[in-house]
Amino acid sequence: MESFFLGETLKYLYLIFASVEDLEKYSPKNFVFNTEAHPLPIYDH
Repeated sequence: MESFFLGETLKYLYLIFASVEDLEKYSPKNFVFNTEAHPLPIYDH
């Protein structure tokens, strides 16, 4: 198994199939996802 499979593919599968309740904590108002599906917080300046 390639090392990127767990690190990248499963993150995208989670985002595709997660329930709305699971994703509400990562609201677009509070977080943005980078190209590797990591949630990054948005800070007000």
